[in-house]
Amino acid sequence: MINIIEFINKKSLTLASINAIKESDIIISYNYDFEKVKDLVNQQSEVFFIENIEEDLNINACELALSKSFEGKNVSLISNEYLKFGFNSLIYQIASKYSEKVDIKIYPTVSAINYTSSIVGSPLDDVAIINFANPLIPFSELELKIKNALKSNYILAIHNPLYNEELFNRFKEISLEILAEDTLIASVNIEDNSKEIIKLVDLDTTLKSSFLIVGNKFTYQEDNLMITPRSYMIKNDIISYTREFFEKYLNNESPCGLDYDCDYLPCHKELEACDYCYCPFYPCGESSTGGKWIKDKNVWDCQECIWIHTESADKCIREKFDKIFTEVEDLNLKKEELLRIRRECLFKTK
Repeated sequence: MINIIEFINKKSLTLASINAIKESDIIISYNYDFEKVKDLVNQQSEVFFIENIEEDLNINACELALSKSFEGKNVSLISNEYLKFGFNSLIYQIASKYSEKVDIKIYPTVSAINYTSSIVGSPLDDVAIINFANPLIPFSELELKIKNALKSNYILAIHNPLYNEELFNRFKEISLEILAEDTLIASVNIEDNSKEIIKLVDLDTTLKSSFLIVGNKFTYQEDNLMITPRSYMIKNDIISYTREFFEKYLNNESPCGLDYDCDYLPCHKELEACDYCYCPFYPCGESSTGGKWIKDKNVWDCQECIWIHTESADKCIREKFDKIFTEVEDLNLKKEELLRIRRECLFKTK
C-alpha cells in the first residue's frame, strides 16, 4: 500500500491523512516537510529522507516506495503541495512499469488554492491554476494557458510565480494586454501566511510570493480583503421615483444620452449617459462597480457606480433590456434575467 500525502502545513491535513501517516510502516519525505509532521509518525516507522528538491530524486523515492510496497509494507510519500515536484502523477507513471499491482491511495488535504484563498478573503469564482515551476512545459504552452484563462474571465491562480523571472515578466506583459491596469492581484507567501493586495500594473519580482491570485473583472477589494462576488438576488419594493422613471422609459419619454434639462446634472463623475438614471438592477448588492451598503441601514448606495452611466454600458444594456422589459414589475419579476444582462454587459464593457 502506498499513501500519497501532499499538504501545505500541518493545519491543512485531514483526519484521514493523519491516520494514514500514523499507520505507516515506512515514511518517505523531504526533511523539511517531515519536520512538520514528525510528531504524528509512529516511532516504529522507518523514515527515508529526500535531501533535495530534484525530479530524479523524486523518481528514486517512488521506486523505493514501490519496492517496499511489493514487500507488503504500508508506505507514505509525504511532500509539500506547492513544491516544484510532487508525487501524485509520478507514482502512477512509474508503477506502470511493473506487472505487480500495488494499491495507491491519494489523501486530499486542504489544497494550496483553497488555503491561499482563505488568507486573501474570498477571491475565487471559476478558477484556472497554473504552476510556473515545471521545466518540461514550454513557454508557448504556458502563454496559451495564461491568455485563454484571462480572456475567459477566469480567476487565475499561479503556483511558484517567481520560479522563472523571464516567464514571470512575460506573464505580466500578457496580462496587461488583456486586463485593466488596476486589476487586483493577491500575492501570498504561504510560509508565513502573509499577503499583499496590489494592482496588476504594480506587479514585480520583489514580491515574496509563493502564490498569486489574479482577480477577474468583478473582483474588488474591501478593507484588506480581495472579494470576487457570487451572484445573489435582492428583491425590494419599487419606490415611487423608480416606478415613475420606468413608466416613462416604457413610453419612450426617458432620456437617451445626457439629460441636459436635468437640474442635477452632472450627478456623477465622468457622466456619459442618463439612460438609466434609476438603475434597473437595483440593488445589485455587488461592489465591483463601486456600489456599497450603507452600514447598519440596509440601504444600497450607488453614488460611486459610474459604469451604469457610460455610453458603452447603456448601449449594451438597452439592446437586451428592451427585449424582456414590458412592465415596471419586471424589475422584480425578472430579476434573475436582469442580473444575467448586467454580468454580460459588465464582461463586455468594464
